[in-house]
Amino acid sequence: RRDKKVWKAKNLTQLFEIEKLSLNKEEEEELKSLMVTNLQHFALVCDGLDEGQVDKSSFLWDVIRGKRLSGLRVIVTSRPCEAVADLCRKGAFQRHVQMLGFSPRD
Repeated sequence: RRDKKVWKAKNLTQLFEIEKLSLNKEEEEELKSLMVTNLQHFALVCDGLDEGQVDKSSFLWDVIRGKRLSGLRVIVTSRPCEAVADLCRKGAFQRHVQMLGFSPRD
């Protein structure tokens, strides 16, 4: 599954390959350069963090925690799960929004 590959990515190039961005090598290098020099203008959306096998030693986990690509805005969506609880306990989020009104089976 794609989500397992995402957690094994070691860098942006591998994430681009997994997401199958249709970029030639020159476009990919230009995008990476633009992102790295202007991280504050980009957001990485990790939708459904609870739906996959979270690898806490991965590049993506380090990005979510702000250990890599510092300055990149990261948006995480998830149902309550241990990985998100761990991030909250460690103060990884500037903002934590909890949606109320869903039943446990949702």
